[in-house]
Amino acid sequence: MTLEELKKHVRPLAWKKEYDTGSSFIPINCIDERVFIFQNVNGTWYSYADEQNYPTKEEAMQSVEEYHLRELAKYFELEEETE
Repeated sequence: MTLEELKKHVRPLAWKKEYDTGSSFIPINCIDERVFIFQNVNGTWYSYADEQNYPTKEEAMQSVEEYHLRELAKYFELEEETE
């Protein structure tokens, strides 16, 4: 099974807005509870999944989803994807 095939069987992440800061979103069903995203002062979004800034919230969320899939894949014998 590849990561693409695994995506078909994994429930999408559900996100919760952190009300203390107002600019953070936490995936409530992620394999790693410490991973979240927040909006920087300049309007970009930072993802703790890969410690990168992204121009949009959706791209930052995508990085967390990809991290989540990679972490789940560690529990299965998955084929390496070729790019």
